[in-house]
Amino acid sequence: MTGFELANILYLRAHLSQSLINEILELWSATLVPHRDLPPIIDHRDLHAQIDAIKLGNIPWRSYTAQYQWLRPDDGPAPEWMRTKYQIWYRDPRQVIHHLLGNPEFTSGIDYVPHKDFKDGERQYHDFMSGDWSWEQCDIIAEDPTTHGAMFVPIILGSDKTTVSVATGQQVYHPAALVLIGFLPIPKGSCQDGKSDVFRDFRRRLFHGCLVAMNGSVKAYMTTWDIVRCADDHFRRVIYGIGPYIADYPEQSTAAGTVYGWCVTLVLLL
Repeated sequence: MTGFELANILYLRAHLSQSLINEILELWSATLVPHRDLPPIIDHRDLHAQIDAIKLGNIPWRSYTAQYQWLRPDDGPAPEWMRTKYQIWYRDPRQVIHHLLGNPEFTSGIDYVPHKDFKDGERQYHDFMSGDWSWEQCDIIAEDPTTHGAMFVPIILGSDKTTVSVATGQQVYHPAALVLIGFLPIPKGSCQDGKSDVFRDFRRRLFHGCLVAMNGSVKAYMTTWDIVRCADDHFRRVIYGIGPYIADYPEQSTAAGTVYGWCVTLVLLL
């Protein structure tokens, strides 16, 4: 049994605690002493080290801190959300995309070009690259001589509030993207704060500011091509584009800076 196979059983399939992993490996090591041998993994630290050494998906986490920086009330102490330092954790989305596109398991599952499918004369839509927006983006890429022939890679982001740990006081974050690339902090305010224009504006600025900072590495490659090794072992020139953002009502309210629970009314002025 290899170290990878053992790590897969202990960590991913059995979900054993660190102490139990150590106990099992100590017993295994004891049985191998007469043979002057050792198991492929010594303890839980060695297990984590072997997992971290896996090339595919080994993208380090980064963090930075943000805080409210604008006007504060003159008639009393600032509310807690103004004094709080918000920590943002994220992984480089460009590296994540490189690993996804280069994963050999996806060799037969990647659409390298947009496509149109028809059945009985009617257009069929069944995945993102069969839609009109992908075609339109590729037309734009083809019109520019410097990017002509590049492969279009749409980036579809999404978020949904989740509690990451009971030990952190039920702190909630937005996990961004289906392949996790980061956690967007959520400022906590009172019911009165929720109706405050200043609080909603800060919450919106923090939300969008985190997304901008997290995706900074792909911004430069939305107009000039990036070189990516794909799952079929071919290198391609790639142009990225931010596509739809998947979010339910709470995230939509945060992104738009509206009062939660209020209905947005559109008024046409003639």
